[in-house]
Parts: sequence; C-alpha cells; structure tokens
Amino acid sequence: PNGAGKTTFFKLIMGELQAYPGKVVRGSSMVFGYFSQQGANIRDEVRVIDAVKEVAEEIPMGKSSSLSPAAFLRYFHFDDTTQYNNYGNLSGGEKRRLHLLLTLVNNPNFLILDEPTNDLDIPTMHTLEHFLEHYQGCLLVATHDRAFLDKLVDHIFVFKGNGEIKDFPFSYTEYKEKD
Repeated sequence: PNGAGKTTFFKLIMGELQAYPGKVVRGSSMVFGYFSQQGANIRDEVRVIDAVKEVAEEIPMGKSSSLSPAAFLRYFHFDDTTQYNNYGNLSGGEKRRLHLLLTLVNNPNFLILDEPTNDLDIPTMHTLEHFLEHYQGCLLVATHDRAFLDKLVDHIFVFKGNGEIKDFPFSYTEYKEKD
C-alpha cells in the first residue's frame, strides 16, 4: 500500500537517509541508477539532447554495443525534432520518460525504480520492459502494475506497513495465489 515505506527503503539503500538503528552496507563497485517519483532536476532552457550528453557521450547497451545520445533518445521514442526542444517545453509524460532515460544512461549495475510505469505511454512501457528484460544488474522496483511485475521480477518484498515486510521468492501472480 501507499505509505508503507517503499520509497524510504530505497532512500536507505541509496544513502539518502541514515538507518537507525542499524546500518546499510553498500558494495564499493556499485553504480546506482535511481528513478525517483520526484522527476529529473533539469533547467527548463536545457535542450533534451544536451541533458543526455551532460551525462554520457556514449551509452553502453550490454557488453558489446553502445548508442549515441541521439540514438538512445530515439530508442525511448524522442524523435529528432523533440531532441532539440527545451526541457521546459516537454509534456509531463515526456519529462518522466526523459528522467527514466537519464537513470539508465550511466549503465548502473544496481537499478532502483520507484513507480516507473506511472505516466508512461504504452510504447515507452514496452521499451522499458524490453530494456529491463536484458538488464544484467540488480533491479529493485516499486510498482502497483501487476503485469509489469509478472513480466520482470522473480522475487517479491511485500511492504505491509508499520515496518513489516514479507519476503516471497516468486512472481507476483504466484505470491497472490499463495497469500
């Protein structure tokens, strides 16, 4: 349920909040990608293509290939004209899609997605699913999208509220059948 602590859990893992009591130990080789509900922090006058180039001039795609910023933007359905628009001129859905893309650009090996399917159109959802099906790192995702969960995850943490978390090593559908 909303307010059960999923975002707080993510912020603890990312080091944005301190655990009390206890501690969070992160591996030294971890590269986080965090897609938050707050959105990207981009000035309105920055062009879309420049926002991506500020992060990377080349985006790794798996172990043996890479894409240019323009090609990666096209992969996430930003046509050539939109790539040269200012961030402030984008729709809410386009801003969310750019935030998602910027989360993936750094090729993180630990990806945290907090409600990634909210405000995404169907083509972008399919692109995200395709990208994540081939993703080689650790993926933590909070979503109410049951089909998205069934397609991508094989382990569920159910946040019940009041600090109670149930651990289920199966898909969402299997969890619902056993719950």
